[in-house]
Amino acid sequence: MRMNGEHGPSLRRRSGAAVNALLKRAGLRMVPVDALELRLTSAVAGRDLPFPAGGVSDDAVLLRQLNSADVDLISRFTDDSPAAWLSMQGALHAAGLALDLAVVDRASGSAAGLIQLQRFDWPNHRASIGLWLLPEARGRGLMTHALTLLVGWTFSEGILDRIEYLAQTDNERSIRLAERCGFKQEGELRSCLVMGRCRHDAVLLAALRDDWRPCIDGRAADGTEPRD
Repeated sequence: MRMNGEHGPSLRRRSGAAVNALLKRAGLRMVPVDALELRLTSAVAGRDLPFPAGGVSDDAVLLRQLNSADVDLISRFTDDSPAAWLSMQGALHAAGLALDLAVVDRASGSAAGLIQLQRFDWPNHRASIGLWLLPEARGRGLMTHALTLLVGWTFSEGILDRIEYLAQTDNERSIRLAERCGFKQEGELRSCLVMGRCRHDAVLLAALRDDWRPCIDGRAADGTEPRD
């Protein structure tokens, strides 16, 4: 599988075995039906993750749920079968364990990347961000808009109280992106991320529902310009 360490916390590209292990830890049982379908039964129910059918948007981007029309985008993100990946992520969404969204550039109408809520800790009302943007779509602030929209929607709906964001300590671009979107640094985690065959230290940033300050017109509260 291709890993992109240049732009923020990576979305988790899970094999079937990895998903099974994840669900087992959450108290869920996964029963494979065929190569493209997963059926879930729950011993510990996940929370519903309703998302507006028409998505959420601002003047720059639209966030909407992924569908079969996104196979070209997904094929650039993972080496897995796009249909299998969609089925797997749909099962995780149904279990309240992940929410995967397309980042659509409203100027072109094309999906330019993915953004995800993952690693849900429902008892403590927290989750983590994963994101990925096509190389040719970078530098226009699209992910600044996308991340601000997702955090704002999540907090306004009362779904979570805390959202975390991990970035490699040497990935200044990713750290600046999170800070523009209202995340604050809380410390460093040693040997926390694996990229390729190497382990890396990570910066932990977090946004809290009680004190989150969103970007305004694509700018952070300090007026800095987006460059993601």
